[in-house]
Amino acid sequence: MIVRWMACIGLVLGLTFAWTAAAEPRAGEFVRTLTVYRNRVWVGTFNDGLFVLDGSPRDGLEHAHPVPAPFRMVNDALEANGVLYVAANEGLFVTGDGATFDRVRQVAARGVTAVAFDGRSIFATTTSALWRLRVGSKGPPDAVWWRPAGSRSLQGVVAEHGRVWLASEDRGAILFDGRGFTPFDALAGLPTSWAVAIAGDGEGGVFEATLRDGAIHVAASGAWQPMKGLPSAWALSVVRAGHRVCVGTQGGAACYDRPDQPSGTPRGSWDAPPSPVEGLPDPRVHAFLGTADGLLVGTEAGLAAVDRPR
Repeated sequence: MIVRWMACIGLVLGLTFAWTAAAEPRAGEFVRTLTVYRNRVWVGTFNDGLFVLDGSPRDGLEHAHPVPAPFRMVNDALEANGVLYVAANEGLFVTGDGATFDRVRQVAARGVTAVAFDGRSIFATTTSALWRLRVGSKGPPDAVWWRPAGSRSLQGVVAEHGRVWLASEDRGAILFDGRGFTPFDALAGLPTSWAVAIAGDGEGGVFEATLRDGAIHVAASGAWQPMKGLPSAWALSVVRAGHRVCVGTQGGAACYDRPDQPSGTPRGSWDAPPSPVEGLPDPRVHAFLGTADGLLVGTEAGLAAVDRPR
């Protein structure tokens, strides 16, 4: 079973980085997810847990130190209301100080593949369930939905505009409108049911990365378009960063420019070829993070800081 490699990751501006003593260089780490917490970049890895960058992102993992934690295989991470949530194979964890991690007991299952936040609730996915956790006193109550749309292989989640979208390996992109689940898969006319990562388009739709069929944009209306010109049809990750949409594949990464359009109008075709992201330590790209300096890219052999796609 393919495990979700990436995290729902957004645009971050104006970061500052604290300098501390560097640990042993980890330049070749298999990077699974990137996020920002307490103005520092946190790196989740395939089998070596969590790291914090001690210097500039341009130094990659040469100046980073490992964070002691009760998990090793990190699938996703995000900051919400001043705390950091980490989705790992060992479960869902939370820290308020970056040093002490507690298991989120409401998510009883292990193998947490992704985590998202809509301002009121935390949404987490395990392979066969969607979990909702109340944050604060005004959000909806905790809940769990088993096998949404019949899926047994959930790999990603994004929460925007009152909608929750899931990436699954057996039912494609799944929309949860608060009442029911609607799959956008091969049975619905899409080229595949195998989605491995997902990112919101900011307008109620999503971009999905699929294995073997590249990337697809599914609009809020349900209309969909293939995103052409990727370096490989075997996609691994996708992120919306400002006016760009970047897709990581097994053969490299590329970014599309999104034209300015009035809200609620179509954005046109995704036929225009994207710009390749160059200078990567490995072509297999699993994570992105937008920073004030450019784009930070996570691969199976470490990090790369890119000013802009060429």
